[in-house]
Amino acid sequence: MTQKRIAFLKEFLEFIGIHPDRLHLQWVSSAEAPQFAQAATAFIARVRELGPFSLELQRMETPPGRAWGEMTDG
Repeated sequence: MTQKRIAFLKEFLEFIGIHPDRLHLQWVSSAEAPQFAQAATAFIARVRELGPFSLELQRMETPPGRAWGEMTDG
């Protein structure tokens, strides 16, 4: 279920003009500290590649309520 929600959220982010790579989910056990550190480092590097996020630069053409309705109506 979580993977479906993440997939939906990535589509929604793209719909409203936010690069979907700004959201990432990776399962890591609490016993896997090195894997967590690697995942966090890789995600931070990707977000830095995308550059700073500014709501002024990411204006939506439709109001948020309308955009959400279009995503959930069907």
